[in-house]
Amino acid sequence: DSSRTSLTGFTAGLDFVKNTGKHWLYNVGLETDSPGFEPNDIGRLSTGDAILGYGSVTYRETVPKRYYRGYSVTLGTFQERNYDLVPQFHFARADAGVTFRNFWNLNATTWRDFRGTDERLTRGGPLMGTPFFDVGIISLQNASSAKTRWQGRVYYGKDDLGAITNRLSGFIAFKPSTQWDFSISPNFLRAQNARQYFTTRSDGGAQTFGRRYIFGFLDQSIFSSVVRLNYAVKPDLTLEMY
Repeated sequence: DSSRTSLTGFTAGLDFVKNTGKHWLYNVGLETDSPGFEPNDIGRLSTGDAILGYGSVTYRETVPKRYYRGYSVTLGTFQERNYDLVPQFHFARADAGVTFRNFWNLNATTWRDFRGTDERLTRGGPLMGTPFFDVGIISLQNASSAKTRWQGRVYYGKDDLGAITNRLSGFIAFKPSTQWDFSISPNFLRAQNARQYFTTRSDGGAQTFGRRYIFGFLDQSIFSSVVRLNYAVKPDLTLEMY
């Protein structure tokens, strides 16, 4: 409605959380942004028109045993619909982590994004379907108190259109002396998008309100790295270069 000069809306949320206890932790929550909620004059809102619910449960062990100092397993889910109850986004996720006797940490994560819809993919056009997306992540790092610290991480994801997201990343840091600290964080990303918006034409059918939306297949590879060198002049003064 191009004649409107203002919008009226609201946002609200409710959480119930248990974040202490020997073994079991959990949380459940509900949130909503009404279709007219638009606070961009005072902040930033990426999307509105949403009703969402989420929950997770964690089992943890914090008493050291023969082979480990502790571990935890978390299962969670999240679902969002708009005010017409059309599914927007839904995922199920599992996380697990263990700290070994030598303070090394092994962590694994997997999740699935289920099929949904997105109002942004057509740049103001009709809702567009989104594919499911499966992800697996595993990482290993040594003790944070070690003189030489390192971490390795592998990320693999693929959707039902065949687009992949692969990432290899790591971190290594060492202290040649008590004042010097050097670190490097290499990162390689291979990312594909089977539905990258390109342009809109005016020769479409009635199903898309007379417009035709053109998409392309995007395939990109990126290598990046952050290098840091810090020098502690005195306890409350450091020189940092990166």
